Amino acid sequence: MTQFMFSKTKVDTIKELSAKDLVKFQAAMGGFSYNSQNLFETIVESGLAASNSEARNAVKSGAISINEVKIDDFNHDIANDFLSNGALLIQKGKKNLKLILK
Repeated sequence: MTQFMFSKTKVDTIKELSAKDLVKFQAAMGGFSYNSQNLFETIVESGLAASNSEARNAVKSGAISINEVKIDDFNHDIANDFLSNGALLIQKGKKNLKLILK
């Protein structure tokens, strides 16, 4: 986990994790199981924002990344961003990371 937090390519590490390890990472990082939430609901449910308006402001300011790619579209469909192992890394700023599992 420590190596992951300080690695440059977190998504590559997540792609290689087994289902068991993904659950361990999710427990350590926080996150939840995805159930068709939209972008703002995902940001709020993950704890990266307290409200939809705060989530909207975070997206507008460029603070939100999904799988290490900045998101600037309010209508972004995160359902297409899950990796082949069913994981999605959502990040606010540099240090606030959450792992969402399908």
